[in-house]
Amino acid sequence: MMEKYPAGRFIILSGIGMLVVTIFVSIGWNPLERMVGEKIVPYLVFALIGVVLLAMISCYKNLKPSTTVIIGTIGWIATFVLLYIHYSEQKY
Repeated sequence: MMEKYPAGRFIILSGIGMLVVTIFVSIGWNPLERMVGEKIVPYLVFALIGVVLLAMISCYKNLKPSTTVIIGTIGWIATFVLLYIHYSEQKY
């Protein structure tokens, strides 16, 4: 039986990938920049995005649709909370 909205389920599942990338960028960017240099860090971020995308495709194929929707929704909510916390800090 074919699924009615397969692209929508993948977009919801991508919340997990966004959470991983957001955590890396908000927490790990500066220490990694000091370790390897500022010119290499963007390439490492793009490599991380590729690995996360492959992991999400694997999860999409192997998990039940209801599970992917729940996990993805939690990922999107956690991403927005983390972004709010990260960018709402007052810097004087």
